[in-house]
Amino acid sequence: MAWWKKLLFTISTLALTFALGFSVLSLAFSNLTDKETLRPFIQNLAAEQGLTQQEFDEQFNRIYEARYPCGGVLSCINNPPEDGLGAVLISRTGHEFFSQSAGYAVVVALIAAIGVLMCAETWSGRLRGLGLPAFVAGLNVGLQPIVEAAAIRGAPEEAAAYVQPLLDTVFTTFTFYYAIMLIVGIALSIAGFVLLKHERKRMPAAGAQ
Repeated sequence: MAWWKKLLFTISTLALTFALGFSVLSLAFSNLTDKETLRPFIQNLAAEQGLTQQEFDEQFNRIYEARYPCGGVLSCINNPPEDGLGAVLISRTGHEFFSQSAGYAVVVALIAAIGVLMCAETWSGRLRGLGLPAFVAGLNVGLQPIVEAAAIRGAPEEAAAYVQPLLDTVFTTFTFYYAIMLIVGIALSIAGFVLLKHERKRMPAAGAQ
């Protein structure tokens, strides 16, 4: 394999690993910041404060539909509004950002996968080039207990009881897709190594002929 192909192959596998992991993470937060997902959580907090349904609806819609002078999420990171960056992330602006990020990550993953397929010169290399990034990205499934424990500890005491349903929403997406990646990654990697073994066995036989 030419040096430039090796370089492009390496870049493609790294990009594929990152894109697969980021796409699932973005999708999970997109689901979390969906209006109908957030509503029950915030409604429970509002009930603790004695707000009526009408008062809650007005406040919730005002917060969720708010548009900020800083613009999108990336701009607000450097120039957060008075309500803080958290308010942006749980608004429609945040939801749209995470949804778009997931879409962009999928496109990058497809381009990277094409790069792997084009640069690898054997099917064993192609299978391993696709399988190993999926396997590495799928290992993120093990982060659930760590993130969950940290979120519960960091939540205010009065909100802790309502944090768990939100975490369940995130990790339903998180665990499902990362588990699929892990399984597919293992399967492709094993198939690639098995095929590599057969390719090496055929090489001496071909040389003898």
